[in-house]
Amino acid sequence: MPARPSSRNRLYVCSWNVASWPTCSREIISHHSSLHVWLSRHAFDILCLQEVKTRHCVLETSPQLTLSGQGSPVGDSYDTFWAPNRTKTNGGGDSGFNGVATIARKGLTKRACATPLLDENDQPDEELNAEGRCIMTDHGTFVLFNVYVPAGQGSERAPRKMRFLRALRRAMQHARRTRRVPVILAGDMNIARLPKDVCWKWRLMCCDDVWGKSKETSPALATLPPQVAEAVWRAKPAVEAALASKEVSFVPGKKSGNAQQYARADDSYVVRVPTPAGGRVTVGNKFDSEEEVNARLSRMERVVPDAIEGNAPLMIWPPNVLAINHLATLLQAAGVILTEAQQTAMSNSAGRSYSAPCFQSFFNDALLGEDRMVDTFSELHPKSVDRFTCWEQYKNSRYINEGARIDYIVVDQEIFQAARTAGVPLPCASTSRECTGEAAKNACLGRTQAGEQYQPAPFEGGGMPEPPTKCLEQQFRDATTGIVYMPPHFSDHVAVTLLLEWDDPRGEGGVDGAWRGPLPGSIALESDAATRMAQPHKTHRSIRDMFAAAASTGTRKPSVSSQSAKPTPPSSSPPGGVGARAKSTPSGVGARAKPAPPTAAASKPGARKSGIAAMFKAHEAKRTRHEE
Repeated sequence: MPARPSSRNRLYVCSWNVASWPTCSREIISHHSSLHVWLSRHAFDILCLQEVKTRHCVLETSPQLTLSGQGSPVGDSYDTFWAPNRTKTNGGGDSGFNGVATIARKGLTKRACATPLLDENDQPDEELNAEGRCIMTDHGTFVLFNVYVPAGQGSERAPRKMRFLRALRRAMQHARRTRRVPVILAGDMNIARLPKDVCWKWRLMCCDDVWGKSKETSPALATLPPQVAEAVWRAKPAVEAALASKEVSFVPGKKSGNAQQYARADDSYVVRVPTPAGGRVTVGNKFDSEEEVNARLSRMERVVPDAIEGNAPLMIWPPNVLAINHLATLLQAAGVILTEAQQTAMSNSAGRSYSAPCFQSFFNDALLGEDRMVDTFSELHPKSVDRFTCWEQYKNSRYINEGARIDYIVVDQEIFQAARTAGVPLPCASTSRECTGEAAKNACLGRTQAGEQYQPAPFEGGGMPEPPTKCLEQQFRDATTGIVYMPPHFSDHVAVTLLLEWDDPRGEGGVDGAWRGPLPGSIALESDAATRMAQPHKTHRSIRDMFAAAASTGTRKPSVSSQSAKPTPPSSSPPGGVGARAKSTPSGVGARAKPAPPTAAASKPGARKSGIAAMFKAHEAKRTRHEE
C-alpha cells in the first residue's frame, strides 16, 4: 500500500470511466483477489466511477457490486452512492447504460444527491437526471460532482450535450451559493479542451495557417525544411482540386449483412481522392456518416440551433480546417510527401483540438474563466506530452498511444490555492522527462524495466492476452495529482487523480480562513430522502432485514400503510424504474441475491403463503407503484 504522510493531512481523489463496473470489477477481482485488496493498495479516499452500466434493480440486490456486503472489509470501510440510468427501453425496463457512482471512505460524506442537475429555473431537470450522468456528494468542506458528460458533437447531439453542461454548471453554482463551500468536478467530460489533449494526427489545422497571406508568416510552414515548405505552399491548387474530385463509397456494416471478419458493426463511408499518377488514395479512416464526411472535408463552418430559443447558434465545426492526417493525404495526392515527424511538427505548432468550438469555449471560458476553476492536471504538469486518458479499444490505439485526454478533476481556486501538490512525477517519467512522448507510451504499455508490457488483442479474435504480473503492478504508485495507468483489461480509460494536503489537524478552517479538507471519520452521513435514493442497496436491504428480524422474533409486523422505514424519493426523482426488478442478471459479480429458503409450512404442497411473505409482497408492490 502506498505510504501515507504522517506530518500532514491528505485527501486522495480518483476519477475513472470503467466502461461497465460489473465487467471491470470481475477483472479486478480475478487479478487482485478482491476489491478490498485493490482499493487498499491504491489508498483512494474517494473514487468516482463513470459509465458503470448497472441497473437500479441490480444495485438493490448485488452487495458485492455495491461493495456493501454484510461483514465485507470494503463495506465496513466505504460508503457508496449511485446514480443509475432510469430511462426506459422499448420493453419497459431500465436501459442499463451510463450510470455514475462515488465510493468514499466512511466518515467523509455528509449527504448525496443522484438528481442534482438543474434547469433554467433552478429546478431539478428530471429528464437529464434520469440518464444517470451526475451524482453530487457533500463532504463538509467541499462538494463533489461526479459526471459522465454525453459524447458526440454532431448536429443532433450537440444541443443536448450543451444543455447537460449548462445544467451541470447551474448545479455547481447553486451548491456554492447554498452550501457556501467550494466545488470539485471530476469525471469524463468528453471534451479535449487543449490541442495537446489530442493525438497529433487528429488535431485540426486551419488552412489559413498553412496558406495565409505569405509563406514567410505561415506558422505551420515555419516548422518545415525550406524545400518542403515551398512544395506545400505551391500545392494549394492541387489540394483543392483533389477535394473537389473526392469519391465517397458506402461500406455496409455487420448490422447490414456484411459478414467479413473485420467489418465494423455499423455502416461507414470511405473517401478516396485522385493522384497525379492516375491512382487514388484513401483519406483517413472510415467515416461514420455522410454528415461527417461533409463536416470534415468541406472546410465550411457548421453551426446548429441552440436548444434555448434566442441563443446564438452553436458552432460545432470551425471554418476552413482539415485534420492533420487528412491534410497529409491530400498533399500526398498533390505529389508532396510529409514525414510523420514533419506532420507532428506542424501539428504541435498550429494544431487545434478536434472538440467542437462551443464545448471548448464552455470549458475554457465559462468553467475555467468565469467560474475560476482549475484543471489540476494541466496546471501541475504543464510540460507533459501525449498524456491521454482514453483510446479506441477496437483499434488497439492504446498500444501506439493515439488517444485523447477527456477525463479531468477540476477544482475551485480556493481548494487549488490552499492544497495544490503535484506529488511524484508522472508514470515512466522523471520530472525532466515528462515532456517526451516515449515516457507516455511506456506508461500506456505498462512497460517494466525488464521490457515486459501489455500486448494488444489480435484482430482475428481471441481477446487480450493475459497481462504479465509485473505490468499489473505498474498501476500501484505513491499518491499524486496525475494519471494512474489502469490495465487495458479493466477499461478503455485510465484514471486521473488529485492529491490534496493541508496542515490543520482538525480538518477545519483555521484562523487564516484557508480551506481545509475533511478527515475520515469526522462527518456523520445523514439519512435524508436524497441520500437514501442514492443508496438503493441500503434501501432494499433495510426492508428485507426488517421482515427477517420480525420473523425471527415472532413479533407482529406493522401494517404496510403505517411503515416509515421506506424512504420517500425527492420530488425531482424521475418517473418509473425505482422499484423495478430485472428479469435476469449475469452470474458472478452483479448476480441476483438468492432468495431466503421457504419456511417448512410454505414448502408443503397446497400450503398457503405465510403472513410475512404476503405482507412483504404487498409492501414491495406498493413501493414500486409509489416510486414510479
